[in-house]
Amino acid sequence: MSEFLRVERAGAVATIWIDRQPRMNTMTVAMRNEFPGIFAGLEADETVRVVVIRGAGGKAFSAGGDVSEFLQQEPADLELWGDTLTAAERCRKPVIAAIDGYTMGAGLELAVACDFRLATLRSEFAFPEVRLGMIPGSGGTQRALRLIGMTRGSSRWRCRTTSSTRRWPRWPASWRTGRRWRSGR
Repeated sequence: MSEFLRVERAGAVATIWIDRQPRMNTMTVAMRNEFPGIFAGLEADETVRVVVIRGAGGKAFSAGGDVSEFLQQEPADLELWGDTLTAAERCRKPVIAAIDGYTMGAGLELAVACDFRLATLRSEFAFPEVRLGMIPGSGGTQRALRLIGMTRGSSRWRCRTTSSTRRWPRWPASWRTGRRWRSGR
C-alpha cells in the first residue's frame, strides 16, 4: 500500500484514508491503481461489514487527480483508469463516502461510485477537468446524473460550476448532508 492510502479497522468498520494533505489529497496514478486491490481485500475479509472512505486533514475529501502527473501519461494508459475508482461500486459491502471539504474530479468520481455519501456543510463538488477539455474518465458524470437528475447534473457539469452542500436541501436523499441526514428530513 502506498504512503498516501491507509486502511484502519475498528470492529466491523474498515476506513480507507486518503492522506496526501499537502496536495489536498489529490490522487496519484499509483494511488488510483491500488483501489481495486484494497476493495478486493476488504470484501474478502469476513470481519468487515462496512467500508468508509475519508480524506485526511479536514480540507478535502480529495481534490481530484494529480494533474501534473496524469498530463504526462499516454492516452492508452488513461484508458485503464476507468476501473480503478469504480472498485467502490463493485464492492459487495456497503461503501460510504464521508465527505469533508473539496471533492473534485477523481475524488468526486470516487464519491459517486460509493453506495452512500455523507457530507459536511462546507463541502464543495465539481468536475474541474472539463476546464482542461477532458471528460471525467471513470464514469463519474453518468453516476452523478443518475443521482441528482439530468437537468441539475448536466447544467452543473457543462457550466463548470462548483456545487456547495448548502444548495442540497432540494437534492435527492442520496446526496444529503450529514446534518440533514441525522435530522431525518
